[in-house]
Amino acid sequence: SGLARDPSFVSSSTVASARPWTLKQLREVVEEIVAAKVANDARQARNKKPRETMREHVYTFLNHKFGVKAVIAEWAESIAAATERFAGVDCEMAVFDRITRNVLDEEYFQEQRMVADTVEELLKSYVRSKLGSGVSDETAREAFAKKKAGDLYDEEWLDMCRFMYGGREMAGVVAAVREAQRANENASYDEELASLMSTNKTAGTRRRAVAELESEARRRARKRLPYVDFVQTCLFHGLAAREDALAPVAETLAGFPGVLSDGVMSEAQFAETCARTRPDLSETQIEALILRLDPWNAGRVTCSGCYAALVPGLGAARDEAVGRGLPNTEESKASLGGVGHGALFAPSYEGNVFGAKK
Repeated sequence: SGLARDPSFVSSSTVASARPWTLKQLREVVEEIVAAKVANDARQARNKKPRETMREHVYTFLNHKFGVKAVIAEWAESIAAATERFAGVDCEMAVFDRITRNVLDEEYFQEQRMVADTVEELLKSYVRSKLGSGVSDETAREAFAKKKAGDLYDEEWLDMCRFMYGGREMAGVVAAVREAQRANENASYDEELASLMSTNKTAGTRRRAVAELESEARRRARKRLPYVDFVQTCLFHGLAAREDALAPVAETLAGFPGVLSDGVMSEAQFAETCARTRPDLSETQIEALILRLDPWNAGRVTCSGCYAALVPGLGAARDEAVGRGLPNTEESKASLGGVGHGALFAPSYEGNVFGAKK
C-alpha cells in the first residue's frame, strides 16, 4: 500500500498491535482523512507552502489527532493494511489505495462519490414512481431503504445504465454488470437448489426428481443483482476508465526513480513528462503549468497535480488548492468514468425512462 511504514515512526510492536478494521470503520476514517485534506490544502496555500501528497497528509492528520509516534505508526500501519484488504471489494477503498500510491489523482475520490450518489438518486426516483402519487414521504423512504438493501432486476439497472452512460461506455458497463450478475445467479441457484433438496427429504413430502428440482431452482433464480453490487460494478468500471486515461502519464512517472513512491517530482522531471506525454505543449505553456503547480517555488510538483495538468478532461492546469470535485460543466462527461450528465441533479422516472426534473 501507499502508506508503507515511515521508519521514523515505527516501533517493534507496530505490526503486532495494528488494530483490525471493519469496512464501515475504515470508510469513516478515510472520509475524515480526505475531508481534512481539503482544509489542509487550503491552509498550505495560505501559508505559501506546497501541497502535501495524500500519504504525507495521512501522517499529518494522525499527528494532529494523536501526537504520539507509536500511536501514529500503529494507525498508519493498520489503515494501510485494511485499505489494501478491502481494495478488491470496495471501490472507495480501492481509490484511496491508489491515491496513496500516487497512481491516481486525488480529485477522483470525490468524482466516484458523485457516481454513487447519482445511482442512489435514480433508485429513489424509480421507487417513488412505482408507488404512485399520494404516498407519504415516510412510506417512500421505507420502500427505498428496502429496495436499496435488496436486488435490482434487469429492467431496473438497465434503465439506470441507459441514463448514466452512452454508446460504447454503456456497453462496457452492461457487460461488467452481466458478469457480476452471473456470479450472483450461480450463488442464488445453488441456494435455491439446496433449499429444495432439503425440503424434498422431509418426511411426508412427495419425492420429486432431481431434474424437476433443478428446473424450479433455475426459475426461482431470476436474473437479479444486489443493489450494492451494481453500485460497486459501476464504480470499478469508472476507476478502470480513469486509470486507462492516466496510464501514459503514470507509466512515464514510473520511469523516474522514486517519483511514484514519494508522490512528488522535480520541475525538470515534470517538464520531461510533458515532453513525453504532451508534445503539443510549447515551452511557454509548460512553464505556465509549472508556475501554477508550484507557485511557491518549492521545487516540487505532486503526481496528483501532474495528472490534473496533463490528462485531457481532468480540468487541465487548475489550481491544485481549489481544483476539487466534479466540475459543473460539460467537461464532466463519462469519458473518464464519471456520470454522463455532469453534476448531480434531481432525476425523474416517467414512462420507464429516466430524465431530469423540470
